[in-house]
Formats: sequence, C-alpha cells, structure tokens
Amino acid sequence: EGGNEAWRKIEGAPRWDTRDKPWFGHSESLWVCPTAPSLESNATVWLIRRFIDRNALFLCVSAKEVSGVADRFGAPPIVEISGSLFEEHLSAFGLHSPALSQLAMMFAKAREPRHTASETLPDLAGLVHMMHHTANTHHDALHQFLPICDALYFHALTTARAAT
Repeated sequence: EGGNEAWRKIEGAPRWDTRDKPWFGHSESLWVCPTAPSLESNATVWLIRRFIDRNALFLCVSAKEVSGVADRFGAPPIVEISGSLFEEHLSAFGLHSPALSQLAMMFAKAREPRHTASETLPDLAGLVHMMHHTANTHHDALHQFLPICDALYFHALTTARAAT
C-alpha cells in the first residue's frame, strides 16, 4: 500500500541504484525480451515492473534477435547468461531480501524435472506455457503472469516474516 513512495520509506527494503544506468530515464525504461520466454524471463519482467520501473516497456522479439534489437535500441536484454536468470537479475539490481531469495529458489525448483520438484510447488512452467498459448499476444501473457508473481511474492514475504 502506498506504492513506490511508501516503499522508499521502508528501511532496508530492496532498492536499485539507477545512477550508473544511462539507459534508465525518468519515464519508462525499455527492455528487450524473447517472445517464447521461460518461466524466469517472465519472472524477471515482474521483477523489473515491481522493483525497477513500473512503467517499463518490453520489446518482445524472437530469441535469436534479442541481442541485436537490444543493441539497436540501447536497451538491456532479458537473456540468461549462466544459471538462473532471475537470480542473475537480483544480483545485477542489488536486490536482496529473504522473500526474493525464496522466490528465486521457487523458480530454480520449477526448472527441475517434475518428479524431483516439491509436491507443494505449483507447476509454474506449465502455467507460463498455458498462458502463452491462450493469450492473444505475448504482452497479454506477461500481464497475466504479473499477479501470479505478486501472489508468490506475498507468500514468500509471509513465510519470511514468520521465520523471523
């Protein structure tokens, strides 16, 4: 409640320093993501919208064109470098909290083969796949996924608070 202004007043809340980000302006920032995204690229879009820039714009292009389009527009690409895309962006943005770490762990578990993943873990990858096949556009699918990540984050926050 209270949006970004309330968030800024919370001591120790995850924040991202934009001073050394020349592409990050005072209006919406521009990002490039693949049109056939993974669970973690969708989660990274959520991370950007919720913690970096709520007005961020996403250019959705084929995976093989992401780097070229990002270069052309001077926008950061949402691509996996190594390991977990979501964790890479948490680290790159300097966002650290028990709830975000728990969320990263959920996404990492969702990458595991189904028979080894926790029985309580929802089939997140299947949910993303379904949304991208039922949505009219990639942007529609991304918008449908945002409240799911909000719910997962709220669960992670609640769990982290209960543990302290």
